[in-house]
Amino acid sequence: MSRQQYYTSFLEFGKGINDQVESPLNPANPLTYCMFPTVGSQFTHGSASSGLLYDTNNVNCMSFMAERCRSDWDGFCDGYVDLNVDTYWPNVAVIDTSAFELAQFFLKKKNTVGENLIRNTCQRRFISYPNQSPTYQPFDYNTANSPMIAIYANNVNSYSVLQNLDNPDSDLHVLKMMQYPQACFDVLARIYLGVIRREPQASKITRNTKLGQFLHLQQELLDSFLAIALPRVQSFQLIQAPSWSPYC
Repeated sequence: MSRQQYYTSFLEFGKGINDQVESPLNPANPLTYCMFPTVGSQFTHGSASSGLLYDTNNVNCMSFMAERCRSDWDGFCDGYVDLNVDTYWPNVAVIDTSAFELAQFFLKKKNTVGENLIRNTCQRRFISYPNQSPTYQPFDYNTANSPMIAIYANNVNSYSVLQNLDNPDSDLHVLKMMQYPQACFDVLARIYLGVIRREPQASKITRNTKLGQFLHLQQELLDSFLAIALPRVQSFQLIQAPSWSPYC
């Protein structure tokens, strides 16, 4: 009988309890690391846990929360926004640094860690970068059944396309963007650019929708930003000339 029959492969270790990782009470759930801006997670996870995971502003926590809240915005997402009000920390889970930082400079605005979650979540939900692929790694290397998370490069060298905008009035993430427009300004600007270009995924955003009305009210500000952003932000540029008119 081979040793393989006696010993569990290292890659399989912990797999049997992965089904319970999503429980908020399970210490392996990243929510137990990421919800509260405090070093208190050390009491839950011990000193062996990665020192980079002791607070909410690290790249693993911010990436995990953005991916989690992209598909389902719930009370944990709202709680993270409400609890993490520090503006000191950079947005280390940002995708498309050029667009994000230019928008922050344009508005003279510094997001809180919680506001960055809203921006990162909506960006992942509504904008796709065909040439941008994430890498996957365990959330906590020191925990056997820690879930895998997607880590994206901050800088984008790709064009972008809109997605998931078929029902703008019923999408909770759209309402979050309109509730926090300054935090999500670069995402709103990219959607507005799609409306101007008449991109297929923006076809449902009409003046009869809440988002269409919102963009119309912010048109002057958005136009001013796009005049600066179009030559500087690669993701705002077209991969090829459109077959449709680029302007309304």
